[in-house]
Amino acid sequence: MATLSANLPAWLHNYIYGTVGACENADWEKARLNLLNTHEENIDYLGTYFPRTFTEVCRIIATMEQKTQYFDAVSSKNCFHILSAGCGTGGDICGLIHAIHTLKPQSSFEVNLFDGNADALQFCCNVLHELSVQENIRVSVRTKIVHIVQSSRDFEELSELFSEQDIIITSKFLNEVLGYFSNAYYYFVKKFSKLLSSDGIMILNDVVSRAYSGSYVPKYMNRNLNTAVREKELSSVLPLPCKANRNCTNISCYSRFCNRPYRDYTFRVISSIQFANEIVPTVQPKEYEIDYTSGITCKVVA
Repeated sequence: MATLSANLPAWLHNYIYGTVGACENADWEKARLNLLNTHEENIDYLGTYFPRTFTEVCRIIATMEQKTQYFDAVSSKNCFHILSAGCGTGGDICGLIHAIHTLKPQSSFEVNLFDGNADALQFCCNVLHELSVQENIRVSVRTKIVHIVQSSRDFEELSELFSEQDIIITSKFLNEVLGYFSNAYYYFVKKFSKLLSSDGIMILNDVVSRAYSGSYVPKYMNRNLNTAVREKELSSVLPLPCKANRNCTNISCYSRFCNRPYRDYTFRVISSIQFANEIVPTVQPKEYEIDYTSGITCKVVA
């Protein structure tokens, strides 16, 4: 199997900073809310935060390949049906397709995208087209522009627009929804997990900073997801301590992973209990790092 690099491919670097003419223009406060971004602001986002998300997702897929038997389980799958929720300019979906195609070169992809910013959605489609051309990948894309998500009912209505998916991915979308209700991750998983195929996975990726609603994003995310997996007969796949302790009730869990030279990130991979047990049969009793920066660990006991 090919080795997956977390670096930005040369063609993508040239496209973003050459063809589009983007540059890195970090504005952490502005980047927290992107629904109303102008065309110029989306270009800034493409040059600054798209590469971070792209490499984060590549790292997540590399961890899936190293720590689980996921790619063995889907070895016969030739076409992946993927939903990217709140796709923005497309760092998550482009990183995901690039990573899977690197490990499974014969794969094709049928992609559904939704976002509330039409210009960002168009950027995402443009990059996906460039990805398909440059890496010779068969990618079909369907898009939908949606209104602002302000309640759990909105998630219910959105989930009804899509059919069964092999992968559902969302990155840095739900932390914006926290401004409307603090259990956004819980309701997203509750409503969208019903779309997962029998060997389907859900990838949730986000920032580690404070949310507008007060506390840190990883705390909201982990508290919400721990509740969701218990109630919906789901299981975490990664991080491994979350897989080992499905009934975790730690309301202060702060998970953070390193993505040098970019900022750190947090993530969770979720599936059905049956599929999680198939691809991660056992988790060895030991301490696992969940914050590479500060050395914070989560202990899995026998």
